[in-house]
Amino acid sequence: MNDDDDNNNDKNDSTDMIAPITPTAVLSSDTQTITGKTEAKAKIEIKDSTGKVIATDQADQDGNYTIKLNEPLVNGSKVAVSAIDSAGNVSKSTVVTGTKDTLHLIHLWHSLIKMAQL
Repeated sequence: MNDDDDNNNDKNDSTDMIAPITPTAVLSSDTQTITGKTEAKAKIEIKDSTGKVIATDQADQDGNYTIKLNEPLVNGSKVAVSAIDSAGNVSKSTVVTGTKDTLHLIHLWHSLIKMAQL
């Protein structure tokens, strides 16, 4: 009698256990568009500072991606960009910081208004 389960063990099981490389991520001058490169066809996930997913997309066949955020990333706000491959492995995150200082512009605007009222 033959035990099929014992004879059909696949010793070449190639389960993907390796996370994608950490994605590159660059914030465009519009402060809403993040572009970068990662593993081909990986899902890109962007989380805010509380860990909430705020945007997702998929890299193309060459690993390139472009994601537009709903809100500008400004005043030192940070997001974390990670890649998730088809096996569910998650990369390390790349942190992107919004550098446009809109708070300074608001203070400047208020100062100009006060000066105009004099």
